[in-house]
Amino acid sequence: MKKLLYFLISSLFLLAVNALHADAVPDIRGEYSGMYTTVVSNCTDSESNGTYNATLAMSISIQSLNTFSGSATGTFNVDGFTAIEYIQLSGTITESGQISGNTSHTFVDTGGEGTFTGQLSGNTLSIENSGHDTYGETCTYTRSMSATREGGITPSASFSANPTIGNPPLSVNFSDESMGTITSWNWNFGDGASSAIQNPSHIYTDEGKHSVSLIVSGPYGADTATKTDYISIAKVTNGDINNDNVIDLKDALICLIIVSGDTSKAINLGGDVNGDGKIGMEEVLYILQTIINDGEPNQLLFAQFDQLSIASPEEISPLKCEGVIYDPWGYKLSEYTNMKLNTDSNSAPYSINLIPNGNPSTTESGIVSSAIINRLLDVSAYNSVIISFWANSTSNPRINSIHNCDSGLNIRYRLDGGAWQHFCCYCGQHKTETSGWRYMDISGFPILTENTSTIEFAFEYYIQNSNGDSSVYYLIDDFKVIGVE
Repeated sequence: MKKLLYFLISSLFLLAVNALHADAVPDIRGEYSGMYTTVVSNCTDSESNGTYNATLAMSISIQSLNTFSGSATGTFNVDGFTAIEYIQLSGTITESGQISGNTSHTFVDTGGEGTFTGQLSGNTLSIENSGHDTYGETCTYTRSMSATREGGITPSASFSANPTIGNPPLSVNFSDESMGTITSWNWNFGDGASSAIQNPSHIYTDEGKHSVSLIVSGPYGADTATKTDYISIAKVTNGDINNDNVIDLKDALICLIIVSGDTSKAINLGGDVNGDGKIGMEEVLYILQTIINDGEPNQLLFAQFDQLSIASPEEISPLKCEGVIYDPWGYKLSEYTNMKLNTDSNSAPYSINLIPNGNPSTTESGIVSSAIINRLLDVSAYNSVIISFWANSTSNPRINSIHNCDSGLNIRYRLDGGAWQHFCCYCGQHKTETSGWRYMDISGFPILTENTSTIEFAFEYYIQNSNGDSSVYYLIDDFKVIGVE
């Protein structure tokens, strides 16, 4: 029964997890000036057809994440007369500065709608806009706009924090997400403490709800963002999401409802088991396992890589690299490489590249790299453990294209300092030529005896043949171990 329940839980978890790595989009706000050309055609009055040039003044004052809106005016001088066209525009911007959206315009006694595409490159904005009149004289128009942003950008304050709830003392990392020309930051953490660092960390020790504010300033103004009761600190029972002092199926059901998209259910501090400020399938898994254990919660034995104290990106802690742990073919590659931390991958600050030098060239079979997780875990009170991690790989040597596991990842463990034992191998699902983070979750990892005191884990990367490729990688991140009674 337990195995079936673990299988169902793991399946739900794998379906629910989604690794989203969003990059910041450029700040498009500002005052622009330039020129634009309007080509008018298909008018009922053919004398209105033609090409017209105007001076352009544009103001984009509102941006929220990747959406923005603004207005523009075009000043025409035709036959000694001055006429002004008024344009409203709203759209989206991508990480690379590409924009698109909708416009509306009024000009003398005509008006209409259209769509636009364009590009923001530094302070230069170019737009192609097409449409037609919907009232007044019927015409088709095509606009080409080019404008340069003047001076700096008025600041717009925004921030986030992680985690936002938890037991004291709680260390919270704050991230500045403001836009504009900013030269100074002033944080108020709501408990009497403050900071002038752009992305500070703060430890909360006082129970209660704390409002946080951020003031950003620059030569073109200042702005304030405040989140009321944003950080919640209290001594709570993890998993008791409805705060009735019992961890039961009611708590799991509320979690599932929230995961499905219904956020109307109130969430107390105990709901966020892993302290990431969210309710997800990890909370459901935790609650169900606690119910299986007759109310005794599972213990997090080993945290994620990015939550550990790492002095510098080049330091290999929390790993200790040794020689090849186990070589079933009796062959050790001369190109053996140790593991190192990679600061450029995944959403976490640190991920581990098993092959920092890529794949060596070989027609032999063997272990390329291996490393032990530098933590001796006390499992004397547990029957088994659950492990999870993220993996991202482009390694696919396929020199002969005939073997299903030309490269892959071995997970090994040893009990009480004994011999290393093989638990599982990941290979088939990594046979892709493109990168992508995949979540790996293993329940019931291995059954411990009542005399077992400690367990250790290790990763091994192996190949069986390869032409050699220094560009490939095999990344591991967010390794987590939970003890189960």
